[in-house]
Amino acid sequence: MPDSDVEKAGAAERRPPTPAKRGVSIGAIIALAAGCAIVFPTLWYWKDLTRLYQLRAWSKAGPRQAVDRFGEALRAGDPVTIEGMLDGSLVTAVKSPEGTITGFKSKMAALAPAVSVQAATPSGSASGSSVRYRVADLPLAILRVPNAAGGTADFLMTRRGGRWLVAELLAY
Repeated sequence: MPDSDVEKAGAAERRPPTPAKRGVSIGAIIALAAGCAIVFPTLWYWKDLTRLYQLRAWSKAGPRQAVDRFGEALRAGDPVTIEGMLDGSLVTAVKSPEGTITGFKSKMAALAPAVSVQAATPSGSASGSSVRYRVADLPLAILRVPNAAGGTADFLMTRRGGRWLVAELLAY
């Protein structure tokens, strides 16, 4: 009899094995949803994000300094620096027969009149000017500064080869 009591006690202690969980845990579902919430918007806006990175949109000092350098070159009458800061595929310098720069002609707005040197020359520093970014096909930083003619000038700046270039000049 004592053996049967031991067998009964051992049988009571042994339980049937618990089946393994099937399916995906709630933690894995949450991790997958969080990953999708990060990856899909990043892929959707990838072009815009790379253009903002190209423009270094986190720092407004670059385009402001470029406009200041351009203004200094205009006031000094330095044609080499001026033409070096123009994006020749979009805007070109208009020269007199003597070779001095008299204005700037846009290739984007072919019917618009040329902008004079006086209208393109900032009247002061661009350090206080607002900087807006446009990330369409041609990424641009747009600065509006007071000009020497008493109006305002818009400088549309692009970044190529690590340098800020004037892509377009508008004067009002």
